Amino acid sequence: MRKLGILLFVVLLLSACGPAQTAVPTSPPEAPTNAPVVAEPTVEPTQAPTVEPTKKVYPTWTPRPTSTPFPTNEPLPFEETSLAELARARGIDIGAAVSVDPMLRDSQYSELLAREFSLMVAENALKPGPLQPQQGVFDFSGGDALVAFAEENGMRMRGHTLLWHQQSPAWMEKGNFSREEAIQVLEEHIATVTTHYKGKVYAWDVVNEVIDQGGNGLRDSFWLQSIGPDYIEIAFRAARAADPDALLFFNEYGAEGMGGKSETQYALLKDLLDKGVPIDGVGLQAHLQYQGGPNQMDFERNMQRLADLGLIIHITELDIRLPSPATQKVLDEQAEFYHMVVTACVNQPACKAVILWGVSDNYSWIPGQYRGMGEGLLFDLLYKPKPAYHAVYEALKQ
Repeated sequence: MRKLGILLFVVLLLSACGPAQTAVPTSPPEAPTNAPVVAEPTVEPTQAPTVEPTKKVYPTWTPRPTSTPFPTNEPLPFEETSLAELARARGIDIGAAVSVDPMLRDSQYSELLAREFSLMVAENALKPGPLQPQQGVFDFSGGDALVAFAEENGMRMRGHTLLWHQQSPAWMEKGNFSREEAIQVLEEHIATVTTHYKGKVYAWDVVNEVIDQGGNGLRDSFWLQSIGPDYIEIAFRAARAADPDALLFFNEYGAEGMGGKSETQYALLKDLLDKGVPIDGVGLQAHLQYQGGPNQMDFERNMQRLADLGLIIHITELDIRLPSPATQKVLDEQAEFYHMVVTACVNQPACKAVILWGVSDNYSWIPGQYRGMGEGLLFDLLYKPKPAYHAVYEALKQ
């Protein structure tokens, strides 16, 4: 009987314990009613990315990261007087190349543009490719938006460019036209565009970058091949016939100081003027690097001899690119370079405009063209003024 009792006790004990099991995750025990309850973090459900509608992006515009709004408690280091006001008091314009998309969708971009600049130029919207994508079919929507903004904000509008070897539509560049047909294409494009903007665009870059990169003569473009060297003269005469009141400019890069390319430019301009070609001004692009480019003496000498030809001078595409990210030392050197360029213009009575090739660093073309370079303008990725902005301010104020 005693053995039976012991056996029954063992059976009951094994039944209570149950078989061995693999551990599985369980919910945490409830907290005692008198213990503080800690809320678990909320996990947001994963959402499919929003698909943005397709937008027209102009060929050389390189969008940078979207700007971050300034903290409301951080005062912006703008001067009390805008660059536009100082420039107007000097009888010159301070301008910027403008892209349509950020002007329409980025309020910080458009507000800065309207505050600090007295002139705007189309960065891409008025080039032949965007304007006439198919022969005889013109798209003025981008240019019209720019003109409307300029008029609304009391700014002058400058046109860039009626003729270029780049950003021309394929039908124009590869049309295999005879000389007579190519002249007709050129004249019709210029007449249609300048007539559309007559009274709204006060100045045009009629030809752009027509000199060979080495400064050895005219660039071997499809215009030179199809028409011959007189295509430049034909273009200026067509523009003058279509809009007699617009100022007509010859625009070039790498010819800001004294040197081979500027010598070629000077000789070409003198020859064209001697023939009576209606050229009112010369545009010095001034895409510069902070450790390169002309010194102030060469810059001023070159401007003086162009002024002696009776030409108006515009600095048309100014930016001074830096290694990015830039150190404070490099930013200060950039500021000194900006001060030199703007001072040279202020000191030259024939120089009537300084135009930056962009509004701020976050929409600059430089990073897409020069690897490891950027930060070439007066305002940074957050639209904050850089030392270069204050240098330009002092140059205009002096």
